[in-house]
Amino acid sequence: MSFPRGVGLLGIVAILSVALNLFLAGNQLGHHFRGPMQQPNFQQRLGGVWRDLPEADQAIARGVVDSHYNDILEKWRAFRPASQRAAMAMHADPFDPEEAKAAYEKANQRSEEFRKALQDTLIEIAQKISPNGRERLHVPGGGF
Repeated sequence: MSFPRGVGLLGIVAILSVALNLFLAGNQLGHHFRGPMQQPNFQQRLGGVWRDLPEADQAIARGVVDSHYNDILEKWRAFRPASQRAAMAMHADPFDPEEAKAAYEKANQRSEEFRKALQDTLIEIAQKISPNGRERLHVPGGGF
């Protein structure tokens, strides 16, 4: 018994549909069992700046970061709680607009101090590494 051509094509489409659905379901189950991806910690994110540099440039970048690490970390540690206080002020009941404004101004100041320390460090790295390294230098854009 032979089937009309359209029925065979329909069978192929059905098999591909089942295969795609099994693939997507497996992908979702994989996420369920693996759990959410871990966010990199501060040290890992900072190390990401030089991860793709040539080996000689990596050593230079690490040296520059090491020389500024305590200052960068201090600025980061000042920014995080200031940012959290600003968020808390927005959710406070009763809401005080002046308190929220002051909290945001403090958080913005701390953010600027942190970004400046990081920016100065990145510029120093860029000055000291090879042109090839500068092309591969990871410059964080708000990912801290």
